[in-house]
Amino acid sequence: MQMAKRRKSTSAVGKVLSRHACIRPEDFPVGSAQSRSAMRELLTQTQQRIQLIFSCPEMPLNLQKSRCSRSACPDGKIIEVVEFTGNGGELSESDLEEFILRHPIVP
Repeated sequence: MQMAKRRKSTSAVGKVLSRHACIRPEDFPVGSAQSRSAMRELLTQTQQRIQLIFSCPEMPLNLQKSRCSRSACPDGKIIEVVEFTGNGGELSESDLEEFILRHPIVP
């Protein structure tokens, strides 16, 4: 497998913040599923993320066989390891972010 040179973690955080900055927990009823989801999203956006993305550009992308693991470090950083089966470069930035955010963060 080859490590994709896609982007730096710090720029990814900035893009996520600008794209979702309008999602705010206070826009929803207290305790609702929407407010909890918005709060989780807000916390995820503001945490420093370190991403390792592996892909194989010679093969077509297969998201069903691709994997992602997200771990929380004691210092608050999130480490995300994405292993694409195939060419991860086929995904747009928003599709990549959506794929990553589908996976839970484990302590």
